[in-house]
Amino acid sequence: MPATVHDVDAVPGLSEAGKKVYRDWLTRKPPRAFAIADDGRVYATWGGRPRNTEEPSDPAERAMARCQKRAKAKCKLYAVDSRVVWIPE
Repeated sequence: MPATVHDVDAVPGLSEAGKKVYRDWLTRKPPRAFAIADDGRVYATWGGRPRNTEEPSDPAERAMARCQKRAKAKCKLYAVDSRVVWIPE
């Protein structure tokens, strides 16, 4: 059975701090997205109006852009809104 977005323990590679960020992200209203870098960093975004107007308005694009800019590792989306979109390799 595929993981549900609310199953925090199913999110791959999260530290306790990452789980805390993910739980907080779950309380946010869509649109929202959650990305994970191979080095364990997490990037949670929500809303259609980023504070930095140079960032994408789409939360999934914004999460990936932040991840790719700040992490020195490969990034993947884990969830968008209420769907797990992660595809294991």
